[in-house]
Amino acid sequence: MATESAQEDRSTRIAIMLVTLLFLGNALNYVDRQVLALLKPTLEAEFGWSDSDYAHLGSTFQIAAAAALLGVGWFVDRLGVRWAYAIAIAVWSLAGMAHALAQTVQQFVTARVVLAVGESVSTPAGIKTAATYLPVRQRNMAIGLINTAPNIGAIVTPLLIPPLALAFGWKAAFIVTGALGFVWLAFWLPAMRKM
Repeated sequence: MATESAQEDRSTRIAIMLVTLLFLGNALNYVDRQVLALLKPTLEAEFGWSDSDYAHLGSTFQIAAAAALLGVGWFVDRLGVRWAYAIAIAVWSLAGMAHALAQTVQQFVTARVVLAVGESVSTPAGIKTAATYLPVRQRNMAIGLINTAPNIGAIVTPLLIPPLALAFGWKAAFIVTGALGFVWLAFWLPAMRKM
């Protein structure tokens, strides 16, 4: 009886840890994606972007994400969720930070494409993680909670990014949000090693 209770406690702790990490990963995914849109007026003024330049950034991001999704399942299955998600968040975090170095529309486009490819892994990896490591009775609740993350990201990002950019400059917004992915990695890799 005590062993069964200890197992149930461990299962609950694992579920909470995984759902928290997946939620935060999905939220960071949305935060990194949204920074450019929030800084559009600043970047337009600094670089002299036209509406078509900005539209080009948006459309290349969407095309790259759609194309990447075609191979994401294979990538996650091939490497497993621990390494696939870790590589993806490292890639999209570096791509987010690379925006701070960009000086031309084409350099921003390149950063956006890499960001989109890395971010495309988040949802498939999250779902596979839930399906692999959570008991059947916890999966739907977990996936539902994880899928609220973009909404939370959409609420939090506009509250954080403009003040950050005003205080430290637009480059800092990209660097800080990108760096958050590496903070997430510091928890993800050890947590998944225990699985």
